[in-house]
Amino acid sequence: MIAAPLLLACLLAPPAVPEEGEPLAGLALERRAAAELEAALDAPLAAAVDIRPDTSVTNALSILLPDQTVLPDTPALDLEGIDLRDLPLPYGLRLPAGRFPVRTAVDEVLRQVNDVPLAFLNDGGILRVTTQDAADETLFTRVYPVRDLLEAAGPSYAWEPPMTAPQGFGAGQGAGLGQFSLPPVANQVGAGAEPPAATGESEPPSPLDVALAAEQPLIDLIQTLTGGLDQGGGWEEIDGEGGSIETFNGVLTIRQTQAVHRQIETLLADLRVAFQQQPWTFPTDLPQAEPPPTAPNASAEEPTE
Repeated sequence: MIAAPLLLACLLAPPAVPEEGEPLAGLALERRAAAELEAALDAPLAAAVDIRPDTSVTNALSILLPDQTVLPDTPALDLEGIDLRDLPLPYGLRLPAGRFPVRTAVDEVLRQVNDVPLAFLNDGGILRVTTQDAADETLFTRVYPVRDLLEAAGPSYAWEPPMTAPQGFGAGQGAGLGQFSLPPVANQVGAGAEPPAATGESEPPSPLDVALAAEQPLIDLIQTLTGGLDQGGGWEEIDGEGGSIETFNGVLTIRQTQAVHRQIETLLADLRVAFQQQPWTFPTDLPQAEPPPTAPNASAEEPTE
């Protein structure tokens, strides 16, 4: 009967953290290999590239990434009858040193294939050459900490004290967190209709509430400016197929193609730079709620004359 408690203890135990100097293994090793491949792709060309026409795609990629593992996505390429070893470059490739990253050179090599569009994936540190269709259908899950962006965007959704609306008009901008609504006209509220009664003073939300109020606008911004069915991968919520975004306590978990993940990383990095370059010019501290006035004691005797 001790098997079940032992299994539960194993499942609840935190993952082992390798000590300093201990070799990595499993997922940690795979992530390090993937990071090293990304670094190699983002590095500038160390030497001028001069790949002659008729060089095979396999040899061209070996020239560009001599210290990395490059393999074909055999199932996807076989469906299209493609063998990278027998696939020559029709034009060759010449690029100067230091001006472009290695990723650009790899993309240019694959773009020369006219029959079937090709792409590549970072498959745990292996550069996997595949078809564009297969790359657009392969989704990866990544976690993005965005609490700093939510805190910086908080003032856009800051609390404003409720305003008493004049007769015939709605509550206006002060009714919510960053919301704006046009005042209704007479035929919307009816002739002689009274506006909604004021609910009294409202307490301002906490800084956490204000930051979390910016989560959905940030998600909308990401889905509007990144991806698309013809831009690396669609969004299921918008296009009916593709990636998705889930939020939890100021952290975004996004499942998308690698191409769209790169777009998301660029967008979030640009937002952080923009927020640092142009911070808010007014105080962003939320107003403190004043304690309600003390009600008079109804049971107190009135002073006698």
